[in-house]
This record gives sequence, structure tokens and C-alpha cells, in this order.
Amino acid sequence: MIVYLVRHAQTRANLGGTEQTVTPEGLKQIERVAKALPAVETVYSSDQHRALITAESIAKVNKVPVIQNPDLQEIYACIVGGTTENPAPKRMKNDKRRAKKAFKFIKELKQKNVAIVCHGNIIRFFMAQVAGLPLQNMWSFDVRNCSITTLRVTGDVVDILNVNDTTHL
Repeated sequence: MIVYLVRHAQTRANLGGTEQTVTPEGLKQIERVAKALPAVETVYSSDQHRALITAESIAKVNKVPVIQNPDLQEIYACIVGGTTENPAPKRMKNDKRRAKKAFKFIKELKQKNVAIVCHGNIIRFFMAQVAGLPLQNMWSFDVRNCSITTLRVTGDVVDILNVNDTTHL
């Protein structure tokens, strides 16, 4: 199975603001990634709006449903070696648990080709799991808005085929 991990489109928060509203550039990114992504059988998405709006466009091009999965929501940056001011210990524990559950979900999918639209830090978490690297080393991985990171899942083995592909943007 091939899994295309797509980071959501650019938001105002990605530009230093606080709003998670998709920017005009983000809307262009959505169109481009939806056209560039190989055909998929299913689109899974975080239930956060910035991911969902990206997923809906990919699903429309492929004429498939979007299946929301709250386990694909963003996780604290500090979990993958970034910074987070005053992280809440309970949320950190929940984020790690949820990210591990989401990775297990990916490994158990049975389709041939799927898209998973989610967030930069959880994509970094997935790459750390596949590569067997400490989470603290993952912040250096660049995961841009509407980039495509490709995984191949064969049984219990997961390989990283491509990271942060932005050639379509």
C-alpha cells in the first residue's frame, strides 16, 4: 500500500499570525496538490478545518469520500524537537498517545493507495517512527504546506519513499 501524507494548506498562523484560516495562497496550494497527487481510493483527514478543506479537494478530484479521524490532529511541536511555551503535561501525554494510535491506524489500512491529510508535526512523528529515530531529531525535517510525503506499507514494514515533495507547488 502507498500512503500519501499531505500537510494541510497554508494558514495565517503559518505566516506568524494566530488564525488557522486558509490563506489565498493556501487555496492555490490545495488546487495544485489535488491535481498532482496520484489516484487514491480513500482520503483520511484530521478533523481540523485546515486539513479538512485540503482533504475535500483531493477527495473531489478522486471521486472518493473523506473519512475524518481525530487522531490525525496536530501534536505539540516539542514532541518532535520543536519549541512549545508552557506545554501542558496532560496534553503532551494525550498527543503522544494519539500520534501512536494514528501511526498504528496507518499500518493497518488495507487499501492500495490512500491520502492522509494532516499536520506537520504529526507527519514528523510518523517519519521518526518509520526511521527509528528519536523524536527530538525530527524538527529538522521540513514539512511544508501541501507537501507530499510518501510511505510504502508492506505488512508490518513501513518505508519512507519521499519526504516533503513540493514540486507541484
